[in-house]
Amino acid sequence: MKCAGNRWVTHLSLIALIVLLALPALAQVIPTEPEGPTTLDIINSTRRIPAGAAAIPALAGNVTQLSISANTVTQTWQAYYGNITGTITLDDASNNTIYNWQLASPEGEIYASEAAIDFSYGNIACYDFNYSQVGDSSYEILSEYEGLLGLETDDADGIDETFRESRVYDSFYVGSRHIDNTSVTCPTTQMYVQDDQQDQGLFQELLLYDNSSDKLVYTAIIEQDVLGFDDRYWDFEMIVGENGHAGDTTTTTYYFYVELE
Repeated sequence: MKCAGNRWVTHLSLIALIVLLALPALAQVIPTEPEGPTTLDIINSTRRIPAGAAAIPALAGNVTQLSISANTVTQTWQAYYGNITGTITLDDASNNTIYNWQLASPEGEIYASEAAIDFSYGNIACYDFNYSQVGDSSYEILSEYEGLLGLETDDADGIDETFRESRVYDSFYVGSRHIDNTSVTCPTTQMYVQDDQQDQGLFQELLLYDNSSDKLVYTAIIEQDVLGFDDRYWDFEMIVGENGHAGDTTTTTYYFYVELE
């Protein structure tokens, strides 16, 4: 019996040793997730200055044909743009750094949403314009979201008029979730380059959805010092939804996250 007891103790010791050896390996398989930026500062914020009135003389008896072209500020979107620097770091749970790698021109994504995002696997997916609300009353379907933004279904600057369902985007990972252009259709758009529309695949933005908060996640693909909308070099350009209709001047808080590669 003494021998059997020793054998049992030996087995327990081996099991404990195996568990201890496995713990570091288990820690290594936890995927990285987007996190909040270290700093986020507003450098500049401007708005279009309305053009003055155009004066035309009127003469009694005349019938005059006019050709008019005009601009007006969108009441649906807020734009963000800028540059980003970053670090890939190897830290412990107390954020003590054992080594890091400075990134002068980082790649990755910037995420913005009206709520804190849970990036755990299975929560993030491409936003579905055609989602049926049956069985999931919390999902923010397109008509609901456009209603919150004060949009009519046929507004030119609506959600599905601005973002088009497409597979023409660069594939990327959101944590461990692969947004793959070979199999996943995603609402996608491109910001302008040099004050004009472009088809070069630069400054891409996609609409994702967080099933934990039931909020849209605006996702901008980070570029590397690319000539942007105003003839200056930027790392990202993106827009987010904001209701400014009917004189609404209340602001919406967006939570920003960054994932660097």
